[in-house]
Amino acid sequence: MSTVNTSQNANLIIFVNSLIYFLLAYFFVILLNNLFSILLALPMGFDATLYFYGFDLTLKEGTVWTKENIFVIYLLGPSITLFSGIIFEFWYKKRRRHLSKRKLFLLWVYVISYTWFFGNLIVGSLFYFGIGVALGEMQASLFLKLLLALLSFIFLLYLGFRSQKNVVISANCYYHKISGLKIGGFFSRQIILPALAGMLFVALYRTPYLGAWGYYDSFVLFLVVLFAIGLLFRFGRLKSLMFKRRTDHFSFSLGPLVLLLAIVALLRIGLASGLPIHL
Repeated sequence: MSTVNTSQNANLIIFVNSLIYFLLAYFFVILLNNLFSILLALPMGFDATLYFYGFDLTLKEGTVWTKENIFVIYLLGPSITLFSGIIFEFWYKKRRRHLSKRKLFLLWVYVISYTWFFGNLIVGSLFYFGIGVALGEMQASLFLKLLLALLSFIFLLYLGFRSQKNVVISANCYYHKISGLKIGGFFSRQIILPALAGMLFVALYRTPYLGAWGYYDSFVLFLVVLFAIGLLFRFGRLKSLMFKRRTDHFSFSLGPLVLLLAIVALLRIGLASGLPIHL
């Protein structure tokens, strides 16, 4: 861990550290979603191939697509991210007053998990993708699809608003006190800018397969901006906070950075040609 105590570098340190944890959380959530979906598909007569940009399912001889396996794979599969969002939000709330920056991983996992599930509902209600495949096979009405999309849209905005305290308290990673006037800038460095930079990194990482699923999965991740918008709603009402830390302290998280680079290299190289998974 490299320590820097000058306020001149504080903004960069906050941004870079949050970006690192955003990407670690992204890979965790996506792998969780993909592996759980594959796990559900295997007993139903499918073989799977896991890539660094997603997964493919192939039918075994004698197996056909049915409404049942479509429902299980495309609706229950992504539902794991709803549960990871609930679990990691609860976990973060238990750990948020600790001074360690590792809790930022918990914060980002719950944000990205909720975004992935409710973003799938939004995109799937409008297009034949992910949960939308299940909705299509269930012959869901256009009204129901639009209602699900609207409710999911509102929830992600509300999630950001509801998470204001969670994000403000994460300032204790660096500050002994954060004034109300600095909260907006901190939100930008801790959440908004890392999310935008993280999405750009993911797009470059997935090249040239970014459009493998019609760019729909990229749009799902992009909906994290709804969380950011909700986070900024009436943030001026938030008050100054004092933390346990005696002085301001800024340090780069080199250990998590090394871990991230290792994961990126392992997935990009190891899964470039696909990993066959079958029973």
